[in-house]
Amino acid sequence: MKSEKLTLKQETFCQEYLTNGGNASAAYRAVYSTEGWKPESINCNASQLLSDTKVAQRIKELQAQTNKKYEVTREYLNDILHEILTDARKILLTPDSDITKKDLDLMRKTTMDFAKLNGLIVDKAEVQHTGTVTVMDAIKKNDKELNFDIGDN
Repeated sequence: MKSEKLTLKQETFCQEYLTNGGNASAAYRAVYSTEGWKPESINCNASQLLSDTKVAQRIKELQAQTNKKYEVTREYLNDILHEILTDARKILLTPDSDITKKDLDLMRKTTMDFAKLNGLIVDKAEVQHTGTVTVMDAIKKNDKELNFDIGDN
């Protein structure tokens, strides 16, 4: 199966998405002309672009290249976090240790990072929407009308 190429803007979006730490809306604003757009419109378009199969695949490819470049693997991160937790536990169990609240917070954060890396905890975001959602029959872009047929499939 021959893979389809991305447009220049899609490729730039992928690069920007990874550069900014995974903020799709910021990546969209950096690549596309969004002056005068509502934040909700930018978020929606960024989300749609991110869910595009070609774009999602390219982001995965770029992430793999970055991981390979820096030799960062899940196993490597797992080992580091495990070592930090083991050392922290030893210090915590030492009778005369001078553990501070800051030290405990760092241990808690490391534990949470370890759990997230291993899929034990997944960050979730709750999205609430008030108002109406308008479904448009056509969208004008560059003075051309783009029609979308939303079927009953």
